[in-house]
Amino acid sequence: MADTEDLFVQVKQVNIRHAPRVARDNILDTLVLGDAVEVLAAVTEESADGWHWRRLAESEEHWLAEVNRQTGMRLLDTQPPVAAEPAPAETLYVLANAVNIRRTPRSTADNILARLQHGDAVVLGAQKVVGADGWQWRPLADKQDAWVAEYHTRTGQRLLGRKSPGKPLAGRVRTEGMHFVVDGQPLRFVGANLREFPFYGRSDVLPFASANIQDDQLRAMQEMGMRVVRMHACHRSVSLGDAIPLVGAALDRVQQHGLLAIVVLNDSLGSFWVPGDERFHRHVLGHLDKIDYFHAGGYRENYLPYARRMVAAYRDHPAILAWELGNEYAIHPQPASVADGEAFLRFVEHVSGEIRGLDPNHLIAIGLVNSGHVAPNDQPGLDRLAFARRLYGLPAIDFLTVHFYEGNGEEENSRPDLTVARELNKPLIVEEWGARGGNRAALTASTIAHWTGHGASGFLQWGFSATPFDVGVGDAEFGMDPYAGGNKDHYQNLKQVYREWADKLQQA
Repeated sequence: MADTEDLFVQVKQVNIRHAPRVARDNILDTLVLGDAVEVLAAVTEESADGWHWRRLAESEEHWLAEVNRQTGMRLLDTQPPVAAEPAPAETLYVLANAVNIRRTPRSTADNILARLQHGDAVVLGAQKVVGADGWQWRPLADKQDAWVAEYHTRTGQRLLGRKSPGKPLAGRVRTEGMHFVVDGQPLRFVGANLREFPFYGRSDVLPFASANIQDDQLRAMQEMGMRVVRMHACHRSVSLGDAIPLVGAALDRVQQHGLLAIVVLNDSLGSFWVPGDERFHRHVLGHLDKIDYFHAGGYRENYLPYARRMVAAYRDHPAILAWELGNEYAIHPQPASVADGEAFLRFVEHVSGEIRGLDPNHLIAIGLVNSGHVAPNDQPGLDRLAFARRLYGLPAIDFLTVHFYEGNGEEENSRPDLTVARELNKPLIVEEWGARGGNRAALTASTIAHWTGHGASGFLQWGFSATPFDVGVGDAEFGMDPYAGGNKDHYQNLKQVYREWADKLQQA
């Protein structure tokens, strides 16, 4: 066996890394002041920034920085550090709706001791540990093996503060002109679509996706600096009574990981629509029938009661960025007449008004590919921009969405919506995007740069999954995952793109 030596941590904390370089995405674990670590005596590396690295005896991929040759800063030494006077305990207050006390500083479902509520006071020791998931943890002063997360070092979300909070504000996100603000700070973001997220663990919907995968997905999003997850709150085979607790559990996990959720209340196509609406989905790709659903008010039968109860159940949940009326509503069959456009406008005005009445705190969006999918188009001279101004100018609609994919032609069709967003002074986000050929990472980076450079406040990848194998979620053609034949070769490069753009947008 190779010769080894024991070194001791001399500073508050030192990160274990899987390669001898300092980078935010290169952290495996954390050691704290006084911890001992066994390293190989003869294996060292020098990096260009001056750090002298030591490899742990336990693994070929575990490295620690020992000393910086340029500055003289020493992180490890052969002797334990001199004991310092213990720092006094500190009282902090819960700023979130609830915070879990855990046995160890890590967020897992099997690691919960108790639960603190909004406004509770908790006395903490001085030790601070930053985990690989980005949370800074503090131990309870009067109890061994009890930890709480204080704040998230990447997103800035703070769960504990030094001042006692007032009344909890459920709607943490606001709009200021074309921008979002969260907890008083600017919010420009990248994120991902996890359409099926609440239904992991429902074998009738997803036979191979267990509920514990939810934390893996969110943790992978955190590692890329993503701030927003978009998920559906319904599936045609799941009753409202079953869906409500599933959505609540999903929102709780989103909050625990420091993210925000766009919650989609219906779908015009596919399978993730409100149960009972089957008879309305009878056009291409399963789209809704415009006469029965919008003109005749068929949406009042199942969808509106479903939306009312879901919104009422979670109108106080702090993880919600926005409620979304539905996914990719469109006028079918085509063409769309002026009367069709008016029927859709009445639908949006009615439903968004009901949601705003139930929940005045959270934002509301429609969830369109672009306004061209619902605007009148059956005769020459119709003004799509005028229709879009009326639609997005409705008082309960807070921001605009566009969806487009490489080669599907909808990016160009979405530009009028950006024009209208500027005119109305409301935010716009690219809510679905996916590339499928060539250099996906480069194309994704250039697309993010273009749209955020022209005013978009958010950009969401379609069909994301971080699972090592296919569990029935994501998208094998336009998605982002490490297992599908067309996706796996691009996965790591796309992760880097989103990591870099998360930092750029947060700093902008």
